[in-house]
Amino acid sequence: MAPSQDYGTPSVLSVILRANFSAEASLATIRAPYRVIFGDTDALGIVYHANYLRIMDMARVEWFRKFSLPPRVLYEEYEYLIVVIQAHLEFKQPARFDDLLTVETWLSEKWVRSASIRFEYRLWHENGDLCARGYTRHAFTNRSGLIKRPSRDYVTTLRGLAENRGFDDDA
Repeated sequence: MAPSQDYGTPSVLSVILRANFSAEASLATIRAPYRVIFGDTDALGIVYHANYLRIMDMARVEWFRKFSLPPRVLYEEYEYLIVVIQAHLEFKQPARFDDLLTVETWLSEKWVRSASIRFEYRLWHENGDLCARGYTRHAFTNRSGLIKRPSRDYVTTLRGLAENRGFDDDA
């Protein structure tokens, strides 16, 4: 199914990415709300550890929607997959059913490479306490799973959106 918007050729990816970046935003960080559902929790009533990765995935997709192209368009129009090659999580305080979390997500400047990127995350409780933090590293591949490097312009634009801080820097 083709998207309704025409995104042009791969050479315009960096132009689209720049155009989607909000000039009034000082940093390319999103803060996405997430309400914990019952299905996220385990028998102890806390969010099951693997579900944090799913929550981070939701926030990363929103980052792409706001600052680049939706992952579906990257896949269907340009045949890019952005696959997870590494994940790291640190748990600080458990989240429970019906907790409202804020998922802070940004691209790490240090880890924007020619064929891979790294997103950093912090999950905050409604009261401002840190719930969890971590990162995911991703490779750009084609549909066969082979490395497919984005254009130099696209990588340069990603670097321009990336932040010089890590998930474990003082909040």
